[in-house]
Order: sequence, then C-alpha cells, then structure tokens
Amino acid sequence: MRGYIRVLAVFLLTSALIGASGAASADTGNVTSRFQRSASELLPRPQPASASSARGRSSWSGVKMPSFSSLEANPPTSSTEVTKTFQLTIKGTPPEGESFAVLYQTSDPEQAQGLHVFCGDGSETGAPPPACQGNGTVYSTSIEVKSGTEVAFAFGRLNVNSTSPPEFFRQGDETITHDVTNSAWYDYGAVQTVTKTFELTLNGTVAKGDAFAVGYVTQSVPVVEVKVFCGEAAGAPACEGDGKVYTVTQTFPKGTKIAVVYLRYDAAKDAVSPVFPPQVETLDTDFTNTGYFNYPGAKQPGIPSKLPSTGAGGTFGAAAALAGSVAGR
Repeated sequence: MRGYIRVLAVFLLTSALIGASGAASADTGNVTSRFQRSASELLPRPQPASASSARGRSSWSGVKMPSFSSLEANPPTSSTEVTKTFQLTIKGTPPEGESFAVLYQTSDPEQAQGLHVFCGDGSETGAPPPACQGNGTVYSTSIEVKSGTEVAFAFGRLNVNSTSPPEFFRQGDETITHDVTNSAWYDYGAVQTVTKTFELTLNGTVAKGDAFAVGYVTQSVPVVEVKVFCGEAAGAPACEGDGKVYTVTQTFPKGTKIAVVYLRYDAAKDAVSPVFPPQVETLDTDFTNTGYFNYPGAKQPGIPSKLPSTGAGGTFGAAAALAGSVAGR
C-alpha cells in the first residue's frame, strides 16, 4: 500500500511539473506574440523618401529616344534579315523600384522605333516584368531588321518610386549588315550598410515577470520584426534593474527608413504597452537609440542619449528619455 502511495505521489508531482512547464511555454509564446501584435498595431509603415503618387511616378511609358541621333527614313534594299541583340549586365544590388530598358530607332519606315524593358517597370506593356536582379545578372532582348538598316539605340534606367527622368548610360548608332550584339553594363557598386543599436536601461527594481522588447519595420521589408531584450515571459533571461543595460544590434542598408517602438510587458496587469511613442528615422550612419525605464524608487533618473544632437535620431533620444521616465512611475 505504501509503495502504491509513493508511486502515485511521484506520478502526481511529475504531472504537475510537466503541466507547469507546458504553461510556462505557452505563456512565453503568448507574450512574444503579443509583443508582435502590439508592434504591428503601433508602428507606422514608413514610405521611401523618394516615393510619389502613382500619377507622378516615373515610367517608360511615352519615353522617347534621346536627341543624340536623328535617323532619316531610308528603306533597306536587301530582303535578308539579321538579328541585333541588346545585352545588359547589372552589377551590384539594385535599389527597390529600379527598371532598365533599351530604346531603338531604325531607318526602316516599317520598323521606325521601339522599346524593350529588361526588368522592373511594366507600364508600357501592362504586364510587369520581374524585378531587376543584380550581382552580375545578364538580360538580353533582340530585334530582326533587314541587312543595311541603320539602328540607333540607348540603354537607360529609371526608378518607378521617383519622378526623375530616365538616365541613359550607353548609346550607339550603326548600320547592321550581319548578326551583332551590343553589350552594356550598369554597376551599383558595393552595398553600403549601417549598424543600428537599440539600447534599453532598466533602473530600480524590476517587477517580477516583466519583459521588454523592441519592434521595428522598414520601407523595404514591410514585416514587423520584434527582438526581446529580456524577460522569462518572452523566452529570454529574467530582466535585471539597477542600471542594467540591454542591447540589440542589427545591420541595415544605408538610407533605410525605419519605424521603431520599445515595448514593455507588465506582468502585474498582464498587458503590453509602449515605453514611449513610435519613432521614424532614416539610417544614414551607425548610431545607437537609447531608452530607459525607471521603476518606482529608482536611484538613477535616466541615461543621457548617445544619439547625434541633430536629425531624426536626436528627436528619438529625447522622446525615449522623457517617456521612459514617465512610464516608470
């Protein structure tokens, strides 16, 4: 009988431990998903600085040949057809919205001019071609003309998120008597990146069960990302106070526009709220956003901002300091 009671006790204790573990795991996932949901609701979706209305966007529609060459109508005398191929190599990484095309004009009245889009903008055809790829990607298109036809051509690029006119970077004019390929390349160079550090300082004694995170979203990747600073409820080590500093570091392409919000899970209220209002900034250099949260009785009033004194980052730092001190009361 005693053996039975002992086995039953072990079984009940094990079941309780498993249940507690499962509940903790469920709570962890719950708080993390709540951080994600709160960030998604709070963060604005930043737009590219160059974005404009659809009506004002740049496109290949209606673009004419540059005025470097003017061909006179001159019907070819040969009936033999030859192929002229236009080949483009894109080096580096094209920014979002880039598009490349080749425009041509011929001396044959029956085939006076045309436009072939390699990638990016489909306003001319109505069927958007694939987004432009770089790192040595090669595109090609061709036309059939009669031998003896004079052909002028121009390779160009534009960005559909800009109102700037197309840039023509390779032009030529020749008489075609046999199959020929005209090659051009465009080099974006190495992609420049910046390092963004999110820093949070917790002052005073952290309330049991609390957790903190940072959420952000960029104009190029419209999916909210959440990084947890601390908190067992969110699957990270327990938060520590008395001036403990937490950091999260992320690398972004230079010029990225980003919206950021710091979040707190208040275990006592079982609620997620922003530590301070969301901020939007453009990442042009390496820098750190500093925020702090003061619990009641904190000895340290706050941490000076490590941000530049000008620009969006400076405003971010001031907002963080102010809201952090208020939220902690």
